[in-house]
Amino acid sequence: MNRSRIKTLLLSFDSPWIELALGLILVVTSGYQLVHELLTIADPQLGAHHGVTIFGLITVLRSLGHIAEGTKQSDAALRARLARPSE
Repeated sequence: MNRSRIKTLLLSFDSPWIELALGLILVVTSGYQLVHELLTIADPQLGAHHGVTIFGLITVLRSLGHIAEGTKQSDAALRARLARPSE
């Protein structure tokens, strides 16, 4: 692979939608482990899946903030364009 393809691939991961998907995957997979631990183990202990769940939740919330900001900016740009007199 040449450098431009690698750069394009890396930039595609800088999307709030991909962050949202990855955060949800982290929350679902680690959440499954949490529920399994709570239901089957008599003495649950703090484990790595607890940290992964928290990191997933933070990632989801951060991506939702980016999506909301992008939507707000897109709406403002669209309103400004529609308000311009047609030429």
